[in-house]
Amino acid sequence: MAEAPTAAGPSFTRAPRSRLDRPCDLCRRLKQLCSIEVRGEPCMACRVRFKPCTFDMPPSVRKRRKKESPSHAVQSQRAPILDTCDQHPSRSSVSHDLHPSAPSLSIGTSSMRDDNGVGQIPWTVNSEHIEEDIPPSSLDMEEPHDEESHFLGADAFSTLVVKATDLSTTSQTPGGLSFRQVSSDTRFPVYFVKTPALIYGRTPHNGQAALEANQKMGEKRCSNLLPRIFGSVRAHTLKAIPIINPKRLDATYSADAPGPGISPALLAGIIAHSTHYIPALRGIHKELWSNALLALDDEFRQPRLATLQLALLQMYSRPMEIAENAGQLTIGSGRALGAAFLLGLHIDSTNWSLPLWERKLRKRIWWALVIQDKWRALLYGRPSFLHKGSYNVPLLSVEDGDYGEDASTPDRTSMESFIATSRLTLLIDDIIDNFQSISEVGSKQTPAPVSRIAQLELSIERIQEIRQEYLPIFGVSQHAERGAITAPTGVRSFQLSSLGLTVLIRRLLLRTIPDTPYNKIQSLSAIVDALQTCREVTNFVECLTPGDEELYWTPYAFHHIFNVLSLLLYIITRARSLNHEIIGQTTELTIGYVSTMIAKYRRTQWDVIAAALRRAVVLLMCVKQDLPEFNQSYIDVATALNLPTFVTDLSVDDFLASLGIDVPAAWSQVMDDQTWLSSVGFNNDLGV
Repeated sequence: MAEAPTAAGPSFTRAPRSRLDRPCDLCRRLKQLCSIEVRGEPCMACRVRFKPCTFDMPPSVRKRRKKESPSHAVQSQRAPILDTCDQHPSRSSVSHDLHPSAPSLSIGTSSMRDDNGVGQIPWTVNSEHIEEDIPPSSLDMEEPHDEESHFLGADAFSTLVVKATDLSTTSQTPGGLSFRQVSSDTRFPVYFVKTPALIYGRTPHNGQAALEANQKMGEKRCSNLLPRIFGSVRAHTLKAIPIINPKRLDATYSADAPGPGISPALLAGIIAHSTHYIPALRGIHKELWSNALLALDDEFRQPRLATLQLALLQMYSRPMEIAENAGQLTIGSGRALGAAFLLGLHIDSTNWSLPLWERKLRKRIWWALVIQDKWRALLYGRPSFLHKGSYNVPLLSVEDGDYGEDASTPDRTSMESFIATSRLTLLIDDIIDNFQSISEVGSKQTPAPVSRIAQLELSIERIQEIRQEYLPIFGVSQHAERGAITAPTGVRSFQLSSLGLTVLIRRLLLRTIPDTPYNKIQSLSAIVDALQTCREVTNFVECLTPGDEELYWTPYAFHHIFNVLSLLLYIITRARSLNHEIIGQTTELTIGYVSTMIAKYRRTQWDVIAAALRRAVVLLMCVKQDLPEFNQSYIDVATALNLPTFVTDLSVDDFLASLGIDVPAAWSQVMDDQTWLSSVGFNNDLGV
C-alpha cells in the first residue's frame, strides 16, 4: 500500500504511483512530456540526460480560463477534456482536427482513455479557450519505449477513420487507432499514427554499450575527454552543419545546463567524429566508428531524430573517410532518407504544433540529407534517392539556427554557408535530371546540343549569382593573400564547392559541344572559359591557410580538387587540333597545380589533399604514356604518398591491381578515347 504524501520542510515527496499523474520536476521546468515506462523508475527524459528524476516541487497554481461567451456554451461543455490534459501531461499531446473546415485550433489526445478504457476521437475547440502558455509537446521525445509515430499521408489516413466525421465517433479497443495530428491545415493535414516498436527487440550492440566502449578507449588517450570532444565538434562541424543543438551538448555533460541531453548512441558517434580534430584519438579511429555504427544499426530499429543525426555525423565525416567508404555511405544515405520519410521530415513543419526547436531541427536535418544525396549522385553518377516533387521543405534562413539573436558574427556566417550550400544543391538537381538520369542517357531522342549548352550556361550564371550574393556576407575573399585571417568554419568549404560545381559544368559543356571542325570556334571558347575556372581553383587552393585546412570541409571536397586535374588533362587532349598555345598554358598550369598539392600535403598532411592525390596518382599513371610530359608529376605524387613508382617494367593493369583497383574495361579505352578522363572515378580503399 502506498504511503500518503508527507511534508518535509519546503519539499514534498509523493508515492511512486503518482508519477503517472504528475510530471517530474525537470519535465515541469522544461514544460515537456514526462514519460515513465515502468512505475517507480526515472522518466525517459531524465534517464537520457543521466539526471535524477525527482518529485520535490510543490503543485503549481493553475490560471483561470477566460470567461466564456454564450455563443461558446456548446464548446464549454467539453472543457473537461482540457482539464484532463492539464492534469495528465504525461499522457497528453496537441492533437487532431477531424473537421478541417472549422476555423479553430484542434486540441485533444489520441492516447486519451475514459474510465472504461475507450479511446476517444477528440473534437475541435476554439482557440479562445486555450491557455496561451501551454507549449506543444515534442513529437520526437514523447514516445514510450514500445511505440513510435509514423507519418501517414492524409488520403491513407482517411481510409483508417471512415466514420470519424461524427463528433461522437470513438475507436473501440482492442484495435483502437492511436494517432496525433500536428497540422490542421485544410489543404494538407498531417497525421502521425502510433505503431508498435521493436517487434524483434534490440540488438546486443546498443547505444549505451557503444558509448561506454568509446569512452573507455578515448579516456586512455585523452584527458578531460567529453568537454574536449564536444568543444571541437561544436566549433568545427556543428556550426557549418547545424544538425545538433549545441545547448543539448552542454546539457549532456553539465549538470547546471537546462534542456534535454544527447542520446548515448549519438554521443558515441560524436566521439568517433572528433578523431580528426583531436590527434590523440586518430589511432583508434576505426575502432570508435565500429562501435558507433553498430549502435546506429540498433537505433534504426526505432528511428528518432537522433538516429538521423548519428547517420549524418558519419556522412559528414572527413573527406578521407568518405573516399574509403563511399559505397557504404550510399547505402547509409538511402536508409537515412527512408527513416526521414517515416518521421515526416520531408514536409514543411513551419506551422506544426511542435516546439520551435523541433521544427527548426527538422528543417536543418532534412536539408543536410538533401545535400548529401544530390552531391553523391552528381559526383558518382548514381541515381538520386530524392525527386524534387517528393518534399516541400523550404530553404533555410539564419533564423532557423539555434544560436538566436545573441549569435556571434562568425556563427551566423557559418550558418549562411550551410544555406548557400543548400542553394547550390538545388542547381545540382536540375543537372542530374537533364544530364545524368537514365531516361536522358538512354534516350534515342537526345536534345539538340544548342539546348543543352544553353542549360549549362544558365547553371553557371546562377552559380556566379549565388557566389556574388554571399561574398559581402562572408567578408572573406576567395583569393586572399597568403597568411590572411582564417575564415569562419564552413565558408571555405562552400567556396570550394561552388568552384567545384562550376568545374563539373564546364566539363559537361565541353563534352556536349561536338568535336568537329564546324564547332571549332565554340569549342575554343568553351576551353578558354574552362581554363579560367581551373586557374581560379588553383589560386584558391594555393592561398588556403593551415587554419583553413583544420576547419570543416564537405566530405566531397577532394573530388573538387581532383576534378580540376582531370579537366586540365582533358583540355590538353581536346585542344590538340585547336590551339597549341592553349596546350602549353594548360600543361604549365597542370604541372604547377600538382606541385602545389604535393607541397601542401607534405607541409600539413591535409586529408582533403591526401584523398585528391590518391586519385591523381592513378590518373597520371594512366596518361603518362600518351602525355609523357607528366611522367615526372606522376613520380612526384607517388613519392609523396610513399607508393611504388613504375616506369616501363610494370603494366598499368598491374599497377592498378597493386592499389586494389579493378578497371577491366576502362583501360581498353585509354589510347583510343580520351573522354574517359572527364568522368574517371575509382573506388580507392587505401588509408592515409
